[in-house]
Amino acid sequence: GWWQIRPLMTDRLEITVFDVGQGESMLVRFPGGKSWLVDGGGKHGSSFDVGKNVVVPALLRKGIHRIDRLVLTHPHHDHFKGLAAVAEHFKPSEIWTNGYEPPESEQDEWNEFEDRLRVAGVVSKTVARQDVPIAVGGVKVQLMYPSEDMPNDVEINDTSIVMKLVYNDVSILFTGDLEKDGERTLLSNGDDLSATVLKVGHHGSDTSSIREFVDAVGPDIALISVGQLNEYGMPDKDVLNRLKEVDAKIYRTDLHGAIDLSTDGEKVEVSTAVDGQ
Repeated sequence: GWWQIRPLMTDRLEITVFDVGQGESMLVRFPGGKSWLVDGGGKHGSSFDVGKNVVVPALLRKGIHRIDRLVLTHPHHDHFKGLAAVAEHFKPSEIWTNGYEPPESEQDEWNEFEDRLRVAGVVSKTVARQDVPIAVGGVKVQLMYPSEDMPNDVEINDTSIVMKLVYNDVSILFTGDLEKDGERTLLSNGDDLSATVLKVGHHGSDTSSIREFVDAVGPDIALISVGQLNEYGMPDKDVLNRLKEVDAKIYRTDLHGAIDLSTDGEKVEVSTAVDGQ
C-alpha cells in the first residue's frame, strides 16, 4: 500500500558515520528527507568493494532509497573508492569534489572511479569556500574550505572540503582529512569554526587537530572514523587528550562501530552499534 513507499518525513537532522574500517563514509539525512553521502570508504589495491559490500547495504538497512548528492572531500582511495558503487546503485545527480587530482599511485583507481561515475550519470561539480551557503531542509550548508586560490603543490589531505552544517542551535563541522596547514588557514580565514559536533580530521591522526583548532571549534561531541588496530597508530593519544580538554565526548568507529547522531536543532542524541568503552 501507499504507506510502505512514503518517505519518512522528519524534522530531524541525522548523521551516520559508517564503520568502513580505515577510511571514512558518512550519511547526512536532512529534515524533510534529502540524503547526502560524504565520502565512501575504500581500500587501496584491494578488490573488496567497500561501497558495494558495506556502504550500500548499510544505506538500504536504514531505509535509504535515494541519495541526492555525493560529496567527496578529497581524492584519496579510502574516501573515494566506495562512492562508485553508491553512484551505481542510487544514481545521485551530482557529486561535489574539490577539483584536485589524486596522488600518482592512485591514478588508475581514480580513473576507474571516474568512469563508473560517468556511466552512472553523476555530474561532477567543483566547490570551494567562495560558494554561497545553501539551505537544505532548514539546515544551512556552509563551505569553509578549500579556497579557489590555493597553491597547486598543497598536500592532498589539505585540499579537503570542509563543510559546516547549522541547524538552529546545533552545528556540525566536517573536516575530511584536513591537516595542520589547512587548520591554520581555516583559523586565519576568520570564519566561525565553533561547532557542537566535530568530525575529527584525518581519522584522529597527529597530523591534524592542533590545539588552537580544537579550541576554536570547542565541540561537545567528537566523531572519529578509524580502523580497528590500524597500523598508523590512529587516533593519536595527544589528539584524544586535546578533545577531552574541551570536554568533548568522543565516539570512534573502531570502538563503537557505526555512530548515529540525531538532532532536532536543540538537543543531540547519539547511539552506537556497540557500547564501546
